[in-house]
Amino acid sequence: MALDGPDDETYDAALQDMERFVSSIAQNTAGVCTYYLRIARHPGEEPEGFFYTRRTLDAPLTKEPISRILDYDPSDVEHVGWYYQPAQAQHPIWMAPYHNQNIDLYMVSYVVPLYVDGDFVGVIGMDLDFGVIVDAIRKTKPYKTGEASLVSDDGLTQYHASHETGARMAEIAPELDGLVDRFASLEDDEAGICGYTVDGVSKQLGFCGLRNDMVLMLAVETSEINAPAINLLSRVVLTGLALMALMAFVVVSVSNRITGPLLQLAGAADRIAQGDLDVRLPEPTNDEVGMLTRSFDVTVQSLRAYISGMHDKAYRDALTMVKNKAAYDEAAQELERALASRVHGHGHRRLRSRRCGRRRRAAPCRQGDVR
Repeated sequence: MALDGPDDETYDAALQDMERFVSSIAQNTAGVCTYYLRIARHPGEEPEGFFYTRRTLDAPLTKEPISRILDYDPSDVEHVGWYYQPAQAQHPIWMAPYHNQNIDLYMVSYVVPLYVDGDFVGVIGMDLDFGVIVDAIRKTKPYKTGEASLVSDDGLTQYHASHETGARMAEIAPELDGLVDRFASLEDDEAGICGYTVDGVSKQLGFCGLRNDMVLMLAVETSEINAPAINLLSRVVLTGLALMALMAFVVVSVSNRITGPLLQLAGAADRIAQGDLDVRLPEPTNDEVGMLTRSFDVTVQSLRAYISGMHDKAYRDALTMVKNKAAYDEAAQELERALASRVHGHGHRRLRSRRCGRRRRAAPCRQGDVR
């Protein structure tokens, strides 16, 4: 907008357009307490414009008379700092929060300097209820033990849940005093993290630079941050132990299924080696051990058939199939062994009977005994 040499009608129309435009923005912005435009027709002249404010937070925004800027010294920050500080910075600025005694409200101002052909001619700005920003920070709580706070770039708290406004970082924790120098050089959206301890509780502090030259901080207890990792590690360990137990059970089951029949086969092989072909083999299964059992059974049956054939060849005549003399000799020997066993047993019983009779003759008779 070029204001160099406009007539009064054009100048007034431009101010009215700006007033309507800024008013439409202010009416739809939460927390606006004041908005204003001060612009000079020519550089160095008294700036004109408009000023809207409210007497109470619930009251509507009303237009108020504007004060004369040139009546104050540029160093008078209290009265005209909002006008000259943006000009000195040569870019939009957020002014430090302050208490407006007129409406008893803590506010923060955002002011944009205006230039025409490189010459400073005025400012446009808004004063916002700082409580709106504080409410947003207070609701920022991603952790149960987390608390958000807002500090200026010189390390003074603007909002903290457990400290008064204006408290220094060292009052929060001595370890945080070293962050003040870093905050002063912190760029917009630049972030960092550090650890500190308060009342024996370890915490982690995350911070990020804001465009209003303030720093947003979020402090959370270290134990809560590490809790998900610890829980995950515990679950992994428990799952690993469960898998190990399951694997051990499977290994033992498979081992028993394999070694059990093998041990039975080994015992059967020992008995077969001793000449017992009537040994009972384990029930065959549908695996390699079962194949071995079936092969072993075939071998035993073959041995039985082979030994039976050899027996027939030894004790039967090959032409007549009648038992030969060797068979009769074998039968006679078996009979003699049986008779000898019976005679031996009979003699043993007679000897025991004679000994019992001698004991009965030697022992005196008691009354009631029957001889």
